Amino acid sequence: MVNNPPALSPDIYSDRLIDRLAYAHDASIYRVVPEAVVRPTDANDVIELLKYGNDTKTPITFRTAGTSLSGQSVGPGIIAETVRDWKKWEILDNGGAIRLQPGVIGGHANTFLSSYNRKIGPDPASINSCMIGGIIANNSSGMACGVKNNAYHTMRSISFITADGKSYDTSVSTDYERFISEQGSLVDGINSCRKEIIDNDHISNKIRRKYRIKNTIGYSVNALIDYEHPLDIFAHLLIGSEGTLAFISEVVLNTIEDPPIKSTGLILFDDIVTACSTIPFLSEQGASALELMDYASLATVKYLDSEPYNTNILQPNHAGLLCEFESDDEELLNNTVRESSSELEKMGGNLINPFSADAHIRENLWKVRKGLYPTVGALRKTGTSVIAEDICVHQTELPQAVHELQYIFKSWNFEDAVIFGHAKDGNLHFALSIDLNDKDGIKQFDGMMKDLVSITIGKFNGSLKAEHGTGRNMAPFVETEWGGDIYRIMWTIKTLADSNHILNPGVLLNKNKNAHLEDLKPLPLVDEKVDLCVECGFCESVCPSRNLTMTPRQRIIISREMRLPGRTPAELEELRKDFNYSGNETCATDGLCELECPVNIDTGSFIKSLRSHQHSLFSEFIANFSAKNFSFVQSLIRGGLRLGNFLGSSSMKIITHRLRKLGMKSLPIWNPLLPAPSPKISSYSSGGGEKYIYFPSCLHRTMGVSASNDSVINLLMELAPQLGVQFLIPENINSLCCGMPFASKGFDKAHHLITDITIDELYLLSEQGQIPILLDMSPCSYHISSMKFKKIDKIHFIDIIQFFHDKIDVLAEYKNQSKFSEVKLSLNRVSFIFFIFLVVAFVFGSKIIYLASIKKGNYFTNKSLPSVFLRRQDILDRNNNLLARNVKLYSAAIRPQFITDEGKLLINLRLIFPNMNMDRIKKKIKVGKYFYIKKRLNESEWRKLWLLGNQSIDLNEKQFRVYPQESLFSHVLGQIDDDNLGISGLEKSFNEKLTESKNPLILSLDANLQYIIREELIIGNNIFQTLGSAALLMEIDSGEILSLISLPDFDLNERMNIEDPIYLNKITKGVYELGSVFKTFTLTAGIESGTIKANTVFKDLKNQIICGGMPISEHDKLPKDLTAEEILVRSSNIGAIRIAQKIGVKNYREFLNSLELFEKINFELEEVGTPLPFKWGKCTLETASFGHGITTTLLQLAKAYAIIGNGGYKIHPTILLNKNITLQNKKQIISLKTSNIINSMLRKVISNKKGTASFADKKGYEVGGKTGTARKVINGTYSKEKKINTFVSLFPISKPQYLLLVMLDEPKSAPDFVYEFSSGYKLTGETRNTAGWNTVIVAGNIIEKIGPILATNNLQASNKF
Repeated sequence: MVNNPPALSPDIYSDRLIDRLAYAHDASIYRVVPEAVVRPTDANDVIELLKYGNDTKTPITFRTAGTSLSGQSVGPGIIAETVRDWKKWEILDNGGAIRLQPGVIGGHANTFLSSYNRKIGPDPASINSCMIGGIIANNSSGMACGVKNNAYHTMRSISFITADGKSYDTSVSTDYERFISEQGSLVDGINSCRKEIIDNDHISNKIRRKYRIKNTIGYSVNALIDYEHPLDIFAHLLIGSEGTLAFISEVVLNTIEDPPIKSTGLILFDDIVTACSTIPFLSEQGASALELMDYASLATVKYLDSEPYNTNILQPNHAGLLCEFESDDEELLNNTVRESSSELEKMGGNLINPFSADAHIRENLWKVRKGLYPTVGALRKTGTSVIAEDICVHQTELPQAVHELQYIFKSWNFEDAVIFGHAKDGNLHFALSIDLNDKDGIKQFDGMMKDLVSITIGKFNGSLKAEHGTGRNMAPFVETEWGGDIYRIMWTIKTLADSNHILNPGVLLNKNKNAHLEDLKPLPLVDEKVDLCVECGFCESVCPSRNLTMTPRQRIIISREMRLPGRTPAELEELRKDFNYSGNETCATDGLCELECPVNIDTGSFIKSLRSHQHSLFSEFIANFSAKNFSFVQSLIRGGLRLGNFLGSSSMKIITHRLRKLGMKSLPIWNPLLPAPSPKISSYSSGGGEKYIYFPSCLHRTMGVSASNDSVINLLMELAPQLGVQFLIPENINSLCCGMPFASKGFDKAHHLITDITIDELYLLSEQGQIPILLDMSPCSYHISSMKFKKIDKIHFIDIIQFFHDKIDVLAEYKNQSKFSEVKLSLNRVSFIFFIFLVVAFVFGSKIIYLASIKKGNYFTNKSLPSVFLRRQDILDRNNNLLARNVKLYSAAIRPQFITDEGKLLINLRLIFPNMNMDRIKKKIKVGKYFYIKKRLNESEWRKLWLLGNQSIDLNEKQFRVYPQESLFSHVLGQIDDDNLGISGLEKSFNEKLTESKNPLILSLDANLQYIIREELIIGNNIFQTLGSAALLMEIDSGEILSLISLPDFDLNERMNIEDPIYLNKITKGVYELGSVFKTFTLTAGIESGTIKANTVFKDLKNQIICGGMPISEHDKLPKDLTAEEILVRSSNIGAIRIAQKIGVKNYREFLNSLELFEKINFELEEVGTPLPFKWGKCTLETASFGHGITTTLLQLAKAYAIIGNGGYKIHPTILLNKNITLQNKKQIISLKTSNIINSMLRKVISNKKGTASFADKKGYEVGGKTGTARKVINGTYSKEKKINTFVSLFPISKPQYLLLVMLDEPKSAPDFVYEFSSGYKLTGETRNTAGWNTVIVAGNIIEKIGPILATNNLQASNKF
């Protein structure tokens, strides 16, 4: 057990079992019991705690709200809760930034900023409960935040304490030098890690790519690229570090705009694909939030108290988008909403909740989305746990990702899983229930997690965690996502920053591959009132006892802990004893927790039921007596407070403890925070004007607001004249009460006694409900609203918050006149309470503003082009990833006949377009014809022109082609002209279909594979300094091309001129001599014709022969005697010639013709090359045998190899998806026997140590292939230096499925490259630059990367049958 750190006050330390168990839980599925709980009050406490942790090797987990879903806020050793004394905040730069301590609730920060129309960037669903400490430690984002406005990118400065107890603040310039001098090893390590990343293009490119979408898996290693100074790097590494590197004591966040006017709507679609197809349009329209929900998510509303829509209309395939627009311009917002609604209906959307600015409607809609996780928890079978995960993929991959998740859930029998997420960001969340109390459930969880990892990384190259943080459940999979090198760098950072590994161990990084299956939380049944609690923690922020004893969540946690098997009698007794006060007696049972709970759990009701069973006859008598003599009871309480203030806190603690031991169990232990008694009411009538019966709560009647003599009642009475109202307090007020103190303790009879008296009195005083009743405590308002009395329905009760909202204008004027200074109250807390009322009033006020209607009219006129040219269908890859789409583009034109004030028009145009030639505009106006002033407007320009409202300005809409994958498919897709007509690539060859069809064009290409292969080609280009390169991946049975790449490529969105030969499509258009790859054809022709066998020996092979007066030599010194198989394996030129000579010119030519190597191939792209004519003769036969002097395209080469590999069947390469292609009914070119023999030889080219392609021998993938090195013809002669190096591979060679062709154009030797042989030997640099020393390297790396994806795809395909 941990001892109390000697330098820490005992008041902030506890090792009681009840406290340790209360903090053993968070919102996740994990339970880790700490040895102690500490609540540091300041930085000195933290420093002492860290010193103790290092000295004793005790783990420390810093925690704030504990709303974490991944288990990062529970841990062994010490839990350090930094909430109660860590709530300071400060507005900076007129709202441009805000300084925050970790204990500030995120939603409160936004409340502080609301008067500036600003907010913090991160906006997680739990923002009204989670705190800044967790928001920063998890690098939170949220529904509208995206990547741009997450914690990492909005952090201006940060203060932190390192594991060795040193404090730093990045806003202090001198701390930069001090950090370098004091943190030598950490600084050196950071610099070393940064250099390793910067120097390695592969790693740095991977990091940049991963952070283009949301990613919170592992450390924020993008900091090592984004920043240079070690302090800046470390400061940003802290964002998302989950408390594993240092303690964050304060942060300054840059804020973002929070437009005051918002409109929210829910759109229903027939399926996920249709829903996702509208995302680009809605994003373009400026939607601030787009929340995707599947059918299961939409259906959860039927379990809510108030259904925002009719669930009977839902169908199993339905999907919904919760869309929100916001603006500071009401008219513009209304116009946007109207246009979007109209367009959505055309796109297949059904607005089951039309856009509305009504605060109540918006709140209910958002409650559906934000409450999905706990709602699933409420619907689950009791005793089961709720799992919530989130992943991120490219936005265009959302439909497929949803389908993949649904497939996984179905496979593992998760019938209640719901899928939802932030559609604009490709961020998918899901929640499901699972029984983790038995081995089958744990196995089910493990299988689901591994499948999730497989599809997220292998199929989509996405992020395993986008928002929730790595935590415990994804820590074992960090290496899977990032790879060994980056994972090692992360461990280096952790070890350097926390050498003793005391900070939150086991979280974020964990070498235990089963860590996600350990420390799982049991959920025993307690009471049906609370059994469905998911321990989300949403209730804690409103609980009155949260800073005194326990919260609703903790009360449920301890009740569950007491039901766990294995508890000793001593433990149970200790827990019951401590829970009686901390859990039972101090619960206000005011029901506020139910208001915040997404599944409406009223912990107070549960506590009341416990209390009702504990009442003795004497306690019932005391309660009834108190209800009948309430004025006397209040006098006793005030007397006790006076006595306490007189005797002091220490004495009162002793007295109350002893009185409780004597049997007065209901008497609370004295708390030093208890205020002084409330002073007498100074006046029972104040002000003039509209009458209100002011009904002060019994709390305000008995207790002041602080240790001095202040009163909320007297403050409000003094405010009445300034507010223009009359407050009337009942003369017998001290005998009245709403009854909550009795109801909260389970005294039902006493409750009815006093409420009967109170309601009757208020009914009379209010003149049967004519005069409103003002209540000054929201719990009282809530309690009264929950009571069922006939007279209550006739009485008009007004809560203090609502009242202040109605008087907001008067309050603002009163504040400006400095009237506050006239109120004779000395303490700031009363003013603070009033300020909070004011702020809340502003918030409520902004939420209930109704948007006025604006004049109707269509400001967009399609005059630019005929509709046939405006629209083109989407182009998708085989996984429905978007490759090309038309979007709207706005332009502006002038209609001279509508000009009423030319001077004003020109001035406005000059203001909007400072660089526009106004003389040209004047001349055009004089001509009097319609003309364009700008054909591509940005959003700001369009908005400014629209706001002019000038009828002479015609804002036009045009379709514009966009390519979200940019350059990834440039050589395949091609380009379009200004009239939206295809001029190259698929855009040209399928122009008619794309403009007339109602369906998208679906390709066989795979964007994930394309991306990986392109990345590896780029790496190879850099290593071997090539002029360019190309790669082709094809299924050899169907001929479907999965990837086609030619480098250099170009960004299709740039509409650039691609006439430069460097941009030639090397796969389809380029015609090359390809060298020794032709030897495979020579061997195949010989074996197929029966001329040779694999073991046929060719003796006395010379090292050089003369053909046509030109020498033909071997590339290396080879044995004089070789079998046919060895000729191919060792790539003997002379051996190939000898085989061709035995075959003969006629037979060899006919065989090559059967492979269609010399005809222009029939292919979907128009950019196809034609092989050069070839004159056959004795000498040319010899050179053709090893690929010299004979040309073809790479596509035709791939086709020929595919025929040899697939059993000899003719195929037609295609880039269109056709799932029905098989080898049945296809023409057989060569026999299956020959195919198998050649495949075996191709395998030995790689597996044999003397083969020319041994670097492609990748374990587990069984690769076979052949290299080819050919000199380029430059100015009519063969160059000795410039070469075309090719490698064609088939895998798995025992039953080939895939062909990978890689070509490098003019590669150079790499003197610094380290070649690693299978034997373990390493060679640095190699002067030879044949294909075996470069192209094979690149191809091998590609196969190693794409192999797992192809294997996964095959597995999934086989499982579907």
